[in-house]
Amino acid sequence: MKIPKEISPCPIVEALVELRIQPSPETPIDAVFGLVFEKLHSEFPKVVNLPAMNLPEQIREADPNLKYQAHHRLSNDIFSVSVGPRVLTFSCGSPYAGWESFSGVIFKSLDSLLAVEGLIDGVERIGVRFVNFFDSNLGEQINFKLTAPRLAVDGCQFHTTIIVPDSEFSNTIQLANKASVTVNKNKRDGSVVDIDTFCIDPSGKLREDLYGRIERGHDCEKKIFYSLLREDVLSSLNPVY
Repeated sequence: MKIPKEISPCPIVEALVELRIQPSPETPIDAVFGLVFEKLHSEFPKVVNLPAMNLPEQIREADPNLKYQAHHRLSNDIFSVSVGPRVLTFSCGSPYAGWESFSGVIFKSLDSLLAVEGLIDGVERIGVRFVNFFDSNLGEQINFKLTAPRLAVDGCQFHTTIIVPDSEFSNTIQLANKASVTVNKNKRDGSVVDIDTFCIDPSGKLREDLYGRIERGHDCEKKIFYSLLREDVLSSLNPVY
């Protein structure tokens, strides 16, 4: 399948690359943000504290759902990086700046952070996630049909999640019809295609070939997204190859 470099109008409303990191045992949990801030604050000058930082450390450490939550967000006018004791999440909202620009910021930032002794000893999860929004009915955009022989499901609201393996990655694909999203503080109603492409290694060995894994994760996510689009819809989106 031939994959476009870009389409217009671009349906991406949020792009994220999440790294679940393993700091050195000698690095105090509450020191991680300071180390990141020292290296990245010139590139991301705005700082926001996130709700998770207000919870007691004992509660955060005991709850797997909180263990990888970010405590602070550093940002500029286009990109942001959310930072927790065990997570770094780079993001780009709408309008999407493109993978070349986004990945360039990610890799430049990681060059600085990986050079800090004890900050990122290992990486146990890499996630590349893209959230796409369409104004129209999802059934009119993608190769997906919900069927239930004894139920009248045509035109119904639905939210479906499937997990599809692909080589070294797994892909959590969420399809939502008649959904609401907030884009640049404006609420919009339509349909969502949300794909999270990820790989996991609790030993932390994903740090090896980290940039290559991120690139391959992006390629995998992109391949799945375009495999879902109907041919006539893709043609209408002015693809550039």
